[in-house]
Amino acid sequence: MRLRKRYIFWVLGGIWLAATVALAPRLVALHRETRDLRETFANYGNSLVKGDLTAAYQYCGSNFRHAMSYEEFASMQRSLQAKYGNLMRVEEAGYHIEGTGKPISWRAVIHGNFQYEKQMLSMEVVLHKENGQWVIFGIEEGAQDSVGGGRRCEASYATCSIEVA
Repeated sequence: MRLRKRYIFWVLGGIWLAATVALAPRLVALHRETRDLRETFANYGNSLVKGDLTAAYQYCGSNFRHAMSYEEFASMQRSLQAKYGNLMRVEEAGYHIEGTGKPISWRAVIHGNFQYEKQMLSMEVVLHKENGQWVIFGIEEGAQDSVGGGRRCEASYATCSIEVA
């Protein structure tokens, strides 16, 4: 009986070791991509807060730029400031990042709180890799937090997934 238990433990340990060795490169890639993703979002937010719309627009991908010219992007930012006041800070509230396929194709959604003087706007920022860099693919306004009520995205989570082929 003891020999049988020992054999089961060795088999389970071998399976665990094989899985760890097989997934290690993808886990390292996930860590690197997550770091770069969060840095891109932070830089985009800092550019908006500083009012450097040219720098902020540089973080937008080719599909985004094709759908919205710099003039339209700048006009949208100015209209948000006219309505809600100056942008005070941009905070990451949570994110989801996925890598699928061979080679890995990366996609992520960051939930961000954009704090203006008069109101907090919650936005979902969709990013993907383009020419080896994280770029913004799209932005969608979500829940709002205002003085009179509303909702605020307060999730503090991070989910990461990798599809193993």
